[in-house]
Amino acid sequence: MNTIDVLSIIGKENDNIDSFSFHTFPKQILLQDKLSNWGKVEQAHFEKAMELREQLHLPFWDAIMISTFSTFTYSTAILKMALLHNHIENIYYVKSTDIQQNRFSYNNDKRMAVCSSVIMKDGSIRHIPMLDFHIPISDNNFHVVKEVCTMLNLHSGFILNSGESYHFIASYTTTWDNLYTMLSQALLFCPILDRAWISHQLQEKSCSLRIDKKNGIETFVIKILK
Repeated sequence: MNTIDVLSIIGKENDNIDSFSFHTFPKQILLQDKLSNWGKVEQAHFEKAMELREQLHLPFWDAIMISTFSTFTYSTAILKMALLHNHIENIYYVKSTDIQQNRFSYNNDKRMAVCSSVIMKDGSIRHIPMLDFHIPISDNNFHVVKEVCTMLNLHSGFILNSGESYHFIASYTTTWDNLYTMLSQALLFCPILDRAWISHQLQEKSCSLRIDKKNGIETFVIKILK
């Protein structure tokens, strides 16, 4: 059962949902390619961060930040790149009843994500709570993911294998204010959760999760929470 199957179930269980929203996003560009002036300082900063990332299984930007501790050798240009935000592009909507029939088009240059925002039949906008974890896939780590969901009062929904970590998609809708509170609390569990992902969702005032393959693996459900 993949992400689209999950949305189909959510649509059936919440018959007041009219449409789901999706958007494309560009292929990730390497930090080295984003900076035009990549010199010895940037390379040294980057290499130190990659060592920390490998050693501690940190998210990329957390490793970048920690690598500035207790040293004068770091790149302010790299730090500034953390503020870059790729805004949602090419938003489109799919009727809840058509979710399984829709053909989602994406490739290596244009990736595809589902948004938390849904259009209700009364015309209002609500949100499906979502989370993007960073903790690596393992039997022990899966139990950590379940515990975090419970602590965030996310008792009903789907935990999916995302290829490298986990996604969570709730089986119900809520208001943006409630989603904002949940995301703010979720920051306290980083780096189990992806801190940079949460920051970008707060900026967009909605959540989104990739639905296409990563490392050749399609997202699939490993646990349904009820």
